[in-house]
Amino acid sequence: MCGRFTLRASIEAIAEHLGRVLPLATLPDGTTSDWPMAADSFGPLFAATAQAGPMLAPRYNIAPTQRVLAVRRLAQGRQQPDREQLAEIFFARWGLRPRWASEPLKRNPLINARAETVCEKPAFRGPFRHRRCLIPADGFFEWRRDGRQSLPYFVRRRDDGLFVFAGLWEEDSPPDAPDEPTCTILTTEAPDWMQPLHHRMPVILQPTDYAAWLSPQADPQSLRALLRPIDGGEYEYYRVGLAVNSARHDRPDCITPIEAEQ
Repeated sequence: MCGRFTLRASIEAIAEHLGRVLPLATLPDGTTSDWPMAADSFGPLFAATAQAGPMLAPRYNIAPTQRVLAVRRLAQGRQQPDREQLAEIFFARWGLRPRWASEPLKRNPLINARAETVCEKPAFRGPFRHRRCLIPADGFFEWRRDGRQSLPYFVRRRDDGLFVFAGLWEEDSPPDAPDEPTCTILTTEAPDWMQPLHHRMPVILQPTDYAAWLSPQADPQSLRALLRPIDGGEYEYYRVGLAVNSARHDRPDCITPIEAEQ
């Protein structure tokens, strides 16, 4: 599964990573205390030219129900005539809430969707067909059972670079909930290199698959083929301290190797 992750990269680095394979339109306006920023609003940012933009504050412990940065296909009516299939960066609450749900997001957030059944579950069928998104990250946490306790581990690329989760998003919530999209992260069976930590892991897309995942023309069979476990050759994990257990603790020591603390 995936219950916590990090995004420490600057907005320029995120745009550069995505812009290698996607034409980005604009960054969103506004902010909340869940995602501190250096400025109140963003201006246009085209990844192809890697224009400088405001910096996102590094996040070391992103937790469910908090705001996450995501990328979706720009609505057809907002596409620019001279640049087809633009994508846009937006914010969504982590924990997908179906439009027909009656409970508040914090009571039962759908933070993960199983790749094997995403086409069948009522909460995910619509988003899987029409509202797929990319969720940038540069690490995630997993807890390994050790007797009666669970020990946190940090998983990242060996070069500590960016990668992207396969995500789904839902339209603005019902009238009694915050007026903003919600999202979930897809998971798949963990490959051998992850099995010592957990039997599930988030779906990490290959950069060459970003556009296909967002494509409105993609069929369910081709989309399901993208939801495969990632090879472990470029990834590593190490144990970290218990500070990450608290969702309120969002500091660099969340990813400090436990050996360095002793």
